[in-house]
Amino acid sequence: MLETIREFARERLNQSGEEDELRRAQADRLIELADRAGTRAIVDQPRPWNFDLVAPEIDNVRAVLEWALDRDPPRGLRLASWLEAFWVVRDAVEGAGWLERLLAETPDADPGLRAMALRALGGTSDMVQTHVDLDASTGGFAEVENFELIEGSSATDLFGNAKNSVITGNTTTGNGGGASFVFGALTLKNCVVSGNRADAYPGRPAGQLFGGGGLRGAGSPNVMTVIDSEITGNSSGRQGGGIFSLSPVGSPGTLIVKNSIVENNTATADPFGGGIYSNNTTLTLKDSKIAGNTPDDIAIAP
Repeated sequence: MLETIREFARERLNQSGEEDELRRAQADRLIELADRAGTRAIVDQPRPWNFDLVAPEIDNVRAVLEWALDRDPPRGLRLASWLEAFWVVRDAVEGAGWLERLLAETPDADPGLRAMALRALGGTSDMVQTHVDLDASTGGFAEVENFELIEGSSATDLFGNAKNSVITGNTTTGNGGGASFVFGALTLKNCVVSGNRADAYPGRPAGQLFGGGGLRGAGSPNVMTVIDSEITGNSSGRQGGGIFSLSPVGSPGTLIVKNSIVENNTATADPFGGGIYSNNTTLTLKDSKIAGNTPDDIAIAP
């Protein structure tokens, strides 16, 4: 009965010619609701989640996101991204699905918004262990050049190539303070990744592995290449102050650091990896300086 009523209401709304205006207003209300519920990741401002605010609105969320795919993809992408924590905890599969579809429709959206959405997609995909379709999800981020993510922007997920770029002063809770990816590849060339931070998840078990104050790669495939770059002054609340790489048993990842500096980074939980934490990852160092990291430069786990 309820679905029949909803269908009738949708038909009447469509016939009125006012659907776009009303849906935009509804989307903005839901974005504000998500903000009050604490489901959006905000730099340096971890907040308690109140999923009880969001759950009763989930049918409205779905209706708005479906409408936004055709009529206002950037607004839909903002809503889906603002609900990151809700998707991760309550329905990572659905959240990843909306984010992938909306990212595919917004290749020219604001880079900050796409960065937030890509980070949210990485989190949801990490939870469900699904493969992210990089071609569909990354759009303009497939090749990033002269990119600056500076001083207080949200932490970002970069897939593909980043060249001549600066990523600094960013903070996230958990993984990848500067840049992060899950199930894919990232190449940095002539980049500076400095002063970023990945704080520890509150209440997580002490033995759980996560981190990457500067860079984080995880899943399978997991291929990270750092060339002619500086990874300095980053910190992690767990492992991998500078770089964190974690791949599943039986499917080792690849981490290559060439002609680069990994220096003065900090990790705070054993097994540390102040500079580099490599777990089930083939680590190759060539003509690089890995020094001055706290409490150690490199930690390798089988």
